[in-house]
Amino acid sequence: MLRPTAFLFFLIFPWLFISAQELTIDKNYFQSPVEFPIILSGTFGELRGNHFHSGIDIKTQGVEGKRILAAADGYISRIKISPYGYGKAVYLTHPNGYTTVYAHLSKLAPEIEAFTKKRQYNQQSFEVDLFPPAGALTFKKGALIAYSGNSGGSGGPHLHFEIRETVSEKTVNPLMFGIGPSDATAPLVNGIRIYPIDAAALIGGQPKPLQPNLTIERTGIYKVDQAITAQGKIGFGVNTFDRLDGAPNQNGIYKLTMIANGDTLYQFEAQKFAFAETRYINAHIDYEYFFAAKSRFQKTFVDPGNHLSMYPVKKQRGVLEVQPNQNYDIVIEAADFGGNVSRILFTVVGNSTAVENLATEPAASNWVRYNHPFTFQTDLVKINIPSGTLYKDQRFSYQKENGTANLLTPWHKIMDGSVPAHAYFNIGIFAEAHIREFGDKACVVSRSASGGLVYEGGTWKGNFLHADTRSFGHYGIAVDTVPPAITPVNIRQNAVLTKASEIRVRITDNLSGIQSYEPSIDGNWVLMDYDAKNNLLTYEFDEMCPKGAHTFQIKVTDKRGNQSTYRANFTR
Repeated sequence: MLRPTAFLFFLIFPWLFISAQELTIDKNYFQSPVEFPIILSGTFGELRGNHFHSGIDIKTQGVEGKRILAAADGYISRIKISPYGYGKAVYLTHPNGYTTVYAHLSKLAPEIEAFTKKRQYNQQSFEVDLFPPAGALTFKKGALIAYSGNSGGSGGPHLHFEIRETVSEKTVNPLMFGIGPSDATAPLVNGIRIYPIDAAALIGGQPKPLQPNLTIERTGIYKVDQAITAQGKIGFGVNTFDRLDGAPNQNGIYKLTMIANGDTLYQFEAQKFAFAETRYINAHIDYEYFFAAKSRFQKTFVDPGNHLSMYPVKKQRGVLEVQPNQNYDIVIEAADFGGNVSRILFTVVGNSTAVENLATEPAASNWVRYNHPFTFQTDLVKINIPSGTLYKDQRFSYQKENGTANLLTPWHKIMDGSVPAHAYFNIGIFAEAHIREFGDKACVVSRSASGGLVYEGGTWKGNFLHADTRSFGHYGIAVDTVPPAITPVNIRQNAVLTKASEIRVRITDNLSGIQSYEPSIDGNWVLMDYDAKNNLLTYEFDEMCPKGAHTFQIKVTDKRGNQSTYRANFTR
């Protein structure tokens, strides 16, 4: 039974109790969040680094400051301000059971801005995650709620727009609601790969992937220009993208289907997904090829540890088991939301007689099973890999390598960066006494592709420094004793800023990264916007800094506790 307060809440805001299963798609409910024709630079479900794109990216004509409108009646349920990710973002909850999200904003509507700024000062933090009371900030359909920008992890001015189920928080393709541009061009196909799935499989007599050439027979029809012979369990992968009207961007496709002898074995469809499953993109693509070539092939088969929900069809996990003397007519279809389809047509021929495959499986102790935990330990390293870290069984390997000048230990190579990890696993590295003397200044680092150091954190447990990570590769221990650098941009000692509207400084760190910053004027905390991708802090003059003489100070701390302070007197 509902308590009286809950019952009253239900009467006022009944849509909050709508079950996600009851939601319907109404193409006339939401309006465009912008006042100009929609042109997209990113589509829903598009392949991104470690995640599927969770909305659509609307071009804002290359500039910031465009008016962003409420897509329907609703109230502001969340305001999240961050120097990373979505940057400045607002969430608008609607009576139909959906919430719209507007991200990478430059400014918020005045009433939202005032609500947010008050709480930023109360918390003395630029970065906040606020949940206003239901109904405190309400907006009608088409009302101004913000201005477009380039905040957070954005790579250029645009609006990131999402539609989410309010209860489940699953994100839904906005094109399904009629929000988006026209699209008259079928997806383009750049290549196809064919994979052996088990140790007995061969393709063209070889136990390795084959990438045959494609030819375009006519618009939308691609054919493989060589005979494909195989045996055992095999799968396919396609490199494809879509182009929408009005823009040259290589966008994601909406649907990918694999058909063998008229039977649909696999289908991917970008309709909706939960954020908890977005990292399954690393199982959805040929990650090993992407790691080496920086090009993504979408697999039409599903690894056993891949639990992505965007596969309405996955018979036999999309794996084709080729029998001797059997022919398989394969059709792979790449489709966009507009219904334009490109097809790849070819035939796989089963070997007339079984060809011996000399590949052998290693001993069980050398396997990391995708659904079992795995531990490895020597005098120098401890590795704990939880169940569910991998998408399929992998050979385990470990190798100690010589360290470099900026490292305090040898490099410990754990498997290979071409193997994707879904969950965090733990690495512990032994440190000799002279390293342990650095205390919290010591940290675990990994090696980047260019050979540089990447900070991974680190917690001491006895003589081992431990860190959690989601990448295989090279690991060691380094030390960070260098404080962050503070570089004034438009302020200096005794500066006269009577014609300026703001104070700007840049902050950088050599290894562990910025943990916090504390700006003040005359000893009172002031709000500075942090643009992390440009290392820029900006304070816009407000009531905290009236005309006259003042002292500006900023204290910056990195993630290993090193600290720098900059101070300057100025006149406004």
